[in-house]
Amino acid sequence: MLAFPEMLTMPAAEAGIKVPDDSQCFSAKEFPHFFVYSRMQLGRSCPSPTSPWENAKIIAQLSNEDILKVTPTDLIRLGFV
Repeated sequence: MLAFPEMLTMPAAEAGIKVPDDSQCFSAKEFPHFFVYSRMQLGRSCPSPTSPWENAKIIAQLSNEDILKVTPTDLIRLGFV
């Protein structure tokens, strides 16, 4: 389980997600992919050590339009674990 936003910056950046300088205080409008990724990933159990990286790739694939309307159910259907 990842408990701090700082723990998400490397998987997010490697997936191509724009990452804020301060992962605890940032604008969701300026960093929508990172916002969704951090809200979905923080505190979530990790079924495997690579889960955060795989989940980041799923978020990174979403368009700027889709990231604004995606739901947790949508993400789970896409393979977010």
